[in-house]
Amino acid sequence: MLNIIVLMSIIFITHELVVLIRPFNYDKQILSIKKDISSGFLNPNDRPFIIFNLIYFIWSIVGLFTQMWPYFIILTTFAYISGVKIKNCDETVKRLRHRRVDALISILILSLILFRYS
Repeated sequence: MLNIIVLMSIIFITHELVVLIRPFNYDKQILSIKKDISSGFLNPNDRPFIIFNLIYFIWSIVGLFTQMWPYFIILTTFAYISGVKIKNCDETVKRLRHRRVDALISILILSLILFRYS
């Protein structure tokens, strides 16, 4: 079980690298989904994005019950704080900067999870 959790960190590191390099695309997708949900419509093309982020969230929660729980507490706490900060940010430039910082720190935490296991 722990092997799967650690190997999934590679997938999430890759995801965070993409967000780090192109935060505008991620931000645009999030804003589009929020707009669609508020209008009562969910675009079927958004489902893979939503499912991937849900799997990332569930993976983080499951990681709390492994021997690497301190890293997952840090990751989960940081994601929550970062999410609140980004949600309250109205300026696009600041929001993108926050997304980049979030992605960079998440990559560092995920890398710790990956390398502490091996």
